[in-house]
Amino acid sequence: MQSPISYCPITQITQPICNLASPFSGKVVSVNTHPDPIFSSGILGKGICVELSHEIVVAPFDGAILAIKQGGLEWVLESFDGHKVLIHLSLPWHLQTPEYLKLIHTQSSAMRRGDSLVRLALPIDTKALATYVVLNENRKLRYYTPLKQVKAGIDPLITIAEEQK
Repeated sequence: MQSPISYCPITQITQPICNLASPFSGKVVSVNTHPDPIFSSGILGKGICVELSHEIVVAPFDGAILAIKQGGLEWVLESFDGHKVLIHLSLPWHLQTPEYLKLIHTQSSAMRRGDSLVRLALPIDTKALATYVVLNENRKLRYYTPLKQVKAGIDPLITIAEEQK
């Protein structure tokens, strides 16, 4: 099991290389809380979860949509500078339909940071968990989450920093 992305205030992160913006709005929680072991174990890569507070999922950076899977529950994205990430939406099974999951982008294409990808039309008080995983992590780098609450397309969800020497 990999160590999860840990919290560190943004002002205390030394030698940051880049910030990956959050595609979601909500409360940041450890990936260890994810009910699916494929995410909580870290087998796919370093990740972090957000308890969603807003219905729009946006592009976290300028780049390309490589794949849209499971009817829009999973997105594989790649930034122009080479960061490959997985966005996964965990919704109750009965809400995993086009009625509740409105795809704005429906195919692989270019995207700009802040572009809307999907809109969730969930009933009030529905709990939804979103996961953000760095698929091509570099073990020589450090990964942090610098905030405990994030706004989609604005706030950094993952900060990548050089290894301390």
